[in-house]
Amino acid sequence: MFKNIDNSIPGVSIQQISKLEEVIEGELPKDYIEYLKQYGFVSLQGRDLFGLGNDKFFNVLKETKELQDNFNLTKNFVALESVGTDVMYLVLNTSNGCVYEWVPSGEVKKIYKSFKEFIENDF
Repeated sequence: MFKNIDNSIPGVSIQQISKLEEVIEGELPKDYIEYLKQYGFVSLQGRDLFGLGNDKFFNVLKETKELQDNFNLTKNFVALESVGTDVMYLVLNTSNGCVYEWVPSGEVKKIYKSFKEFIENDF
């Protein structure tokens, strides 16, 4: 899935993935589920993709819940990556599988048609 990984941890169980689906009140796209099963967290090319393998940092469940509670991120979005200094996030829309740029003011811009396309083009 990735080339030149700087750091990663092992993937997670379907039970851990189900907890995330409870928070977003929906199902995750299959390509993102495969990522979570294979990688609990990935760091590459100076970027950190959120995952579920570590509760302390880059945890998608924690980050998504925080954005929902503090910045009204809608439940059908999952945080993938913080861009810059928490000014912008890359988020996955679980309703259509697309990846968006999202800022806490609520602006969204579609950048990829799927998580797989995001990985293939950004990494």
